[in-house]
Amino acid sequence: MNSKNDCPILLYLWKQRTLYIGELPHIPNLTPGASTLLLGMEKPFPIRNHKTGEERIVRSALIPAGTHFGADPQGQYMVNCYLDPLGHDTRRLSTLMQHQLGAIWTDSITEHHQLNVFNDILKSRMPPSEAYTALTEHVFPTETQGEGPLSNDARVTTVINLIQNDPLSNVSTDRLAEQAGLTPSQLNRWFKKITGVPVRRYRLWHRLFITATLMGQGKNLTEAAHEAGFSDSSHLNHTFRSMLGLTPSFVFQRSDRLHIFAHQGQ
Repeated sequence: MNSKNDCPILLYLWKQRTLYIGELPHIPNLTPGASTLLLGMEKPFPIRNHKTGEERIVRSALIPAGTHFGADPQGQYMVNCYLDPLGHDTRRLSTLMQHQLGAIWTDSITEHHQLNVFNDILKSRMPPSEAYTALTEHVFPTETQGEGPLSNDARVTTVINLIQNDPLSNVSTDRLAEQAGLTPSQLNRWFKKITGVPVRRYRLWHRLFITATLMGQGKNLTEAAHEAGFSDSSHLNHTFRSMLGLTPSFVFQRSDRLHIFAHQGQ
């Protein structure tokens, strides 16, 4: 790979998935707001499951939403792909993994092929529609026979759509539950079971998505964060760090190399 100063950093934003290819800092403690496929583009890296205390050197890891972990990219370019909130990608990708660290799957049997796909995306700076096709056709396995939706999938999908369609709204959990035809306790239980995170945390996660999308449309960080519903920079910084393992400044100090591709259709 060329010098880091010459390499682009890519951030693709789709409705169901987010893909970041670039530098990542050391991540001592992170509980992601969405399930994550993490790959070292140049070499293996250490990853630790904080719940079990297990640590392993890996090239690829699949981390379910809400899992407390740490990782050290060791200065290399990383693939950080956040997966669909309903867990379909996670269930399919888990079939490729050879080992586990508690809830974390590691060592994909197709990681060499997956890395070739991500390298092609990086080198060509693929348009978002082409990159999305590359993900779905060449990174994720095809759906296994008999793989169906989880019970109450449709109702949780209703809540996700309500949040995505009106990210600035602070509609109460009671109201969201009512619109989904669930009691508040049922919604909280099923939402966490299916997505891996509570409703409130998913709402914050989607506001990060909106912030990045608005920046891709030319807004500065302050404008984008305000329009996405963050009350102030402190609120944004805390959410950014707790869900992504880095600060906005880490990403946007590299703004001369950062390319944001927002595509709402997928």
